Amino acid sequence: MPEIREEDLILFFVPSWGRRYLLRIRERPTFSTHKGTFPLKEAVGRPFGVALRSDRGEVGYVLRPTLEDLLMLLPRRTQVMYPKDIGMILLRLGVGRGMRVLEVGTGNGNFTLALSYFVGFEGRVVSLERRRDHIRHARSNLLKALGALGNITLLQVEERTWPFPDRPLFDAAFVDIPEPWKVLPEVLRVCSPGGPVGCLCPTYNQLEKTGMEMEALGMVDVEALEVLYRMILPREGKTRPHQTMVGHTAFLIFGRSTL
Repeated sequence: MPEIREEDLILFFVPSWGRRYLLRIRERPTFSTHKGTFPLKEAVGRPFGVALRSDRGEVGYVLRPTLEDLLMLLPRRTQVMYPKDIGMILLRLGVGRGMRVLEVGTGNGNFTLALSYFVGFEGRVVSLERRRDHIRHARSNLLKALGALGNITLLQVEERTWPFPDRPLFDAAFVDIPEPWKVLPEVLRVCSPGGPVGCLCPTYNQLEKTGMEMEALGMVDVEALEVLYRMILPREGKTRPHQTMVGHTAFLIFGRSTL
């Protein structure tokens, strides 16, 4: 059974108000909240799942963060991509161990993190971003989550000036920028024929232009969709849907390149 170390990134969960925090004990040996101060350092050397009590009697738990925790709790400066969409994208792109995947639009780096997780050490993720400040922020998030960039390459580029030769370099690609249709020719230039390509489009206008460009480029199997997500409150005799839900975040559109 693995023991908690000072350098571990932990999820600290306080059930009484349902809050989750990503913390590193070495940086935060104590954690102060409106429910009191928790002695996080007391968890070192103990197994994950250990309960800690604050100086005001509140109970919190030191847990191992999941990929979803990292995706939702890492600091953000741009619109976050939700796990409900990330899961669908990974399936539709067929992302798996050893694949080479291109991401256009790094943003906060949360989808970059998910890609890195699923392609594994044998794979490679190349993420392109126009803004230098987004690259810096994404690198900080990725280092916090992973400790090193490992199988990730972050590149600052202009939208249609990419430093790649004219040959297939990637097995799949995903585009998350305001005008994805403008970079699709460049995406197809560096992706393997028949490989899946996806785009995220927040509005109907963006979705329509992207779909039209996919068809104009001869892409096939073009499909657009939206993923909705609703939590359920399981209670004895009164189980019901949660009052709020994650509704529209973005439309997703996918297609495959042809020879």
